[in-house]
Amino acid sequence: MRNSSIIIPKPGQVQVPARSRKLVKAYKFERTQQEITEVELNRAKIVMIDENGNMKRIPILAEH
Repeated sequence: MRNSSIIIPKPGQVQVPARSRKLVKAYKFERTQQEITEVELNRAKIVMIDENGNMKRIPILAEH
């Protein structure tokens, strides 16, 4: 049997700078806020008021 001289280092804890952790946390938070905003926009109803004061709904997207 042959002995190998290739040494593979064991994966260890990688030190992530505090600044990077803050950026990752901020990105995830803003992504969540964007998803909430998109849901709210999808549920919005747009209405138009004519010259007599009557509201008329404008269907832009058909809902399921």
